[in-house]
Amino acid sequence: MRGIFAMTKGLCLMAAGIGLAALAVAPAQGQVLFTTQSDFSAWGNNSNSAEILAAQAAPDSDGSAINGLGNTAAPGATDIPGSLSVTQTSGTYNYFYGGGEQSNAAFLAALGSSGTLAIDYTTPTNNGGSYFEVGVVLNYAGNFGQFFGGTPVDDGNGFSTVDVPYTVSTAASYSYFQLGLIFNSNYDTTAPATFTVDNIRLVPEPASICCLGGLGVLMLRRRH
Repeated sequence: MRGIFAMTKGLCLMAAGIGLAALAVAPAQGQVLFTTQSDFSAWGNNSNSAEILAAQAAPDSDGSAINGLGNTAAPGATDIPGSLSVTQTSGTYNYFYGGGEQSNAAFLAALGSSGTLAIDYTTPTNNGGSYFEVGVVLNYAGNFGQFFGGTPVDDGNGFSTVDVPYTVSTAASYSYFQLGLIFNSNYDTTAPATFTVDNIRLVPEPASICCLGGLGVLMLRRRH
């Protein structure tokens, strides 16, 4: 009987360990900043006539119906799922911005002085080029910064995801603050290039994931 109990106990601990390992390596979703049609409806093309932006219902990388923290009207409210369509009619480089979030204290606090943003996007048709990338641009009082990430990951649903580290200079207050994206490519220099952006979000710090794992270990020890 004691042998059976010991075997059962060992199997339970093994299963729990596997669960904790899975928790440690599973991708975590951070604070979502822009994801619904309402989130993207305020985005503009910086008065550039070569670029056309439009909030749309599909394609949609995550199907979320909850406004992100960067929403200028009702962050966290229930809304219509969607994404942002970007059409570049000429050129190989441009940037586009959100509606301006300087009055959104929670948004600015979430960004902090540095971090990493994850961006889901589709890739336009390649007409002979060698690179296509989407980056982050921050435009705010007293400073301007643009950042690009590493190798994108194919999500298997028509979208790719790129993680882009960024930094923000410290400031007590902002007379303006815009989070935007950069389009940089040589896929097509003449015909329109259309792609979709969705689910712009903060990547959680690794420490927060480790804390979850540590909590699980403590619970196991307590039960033991």
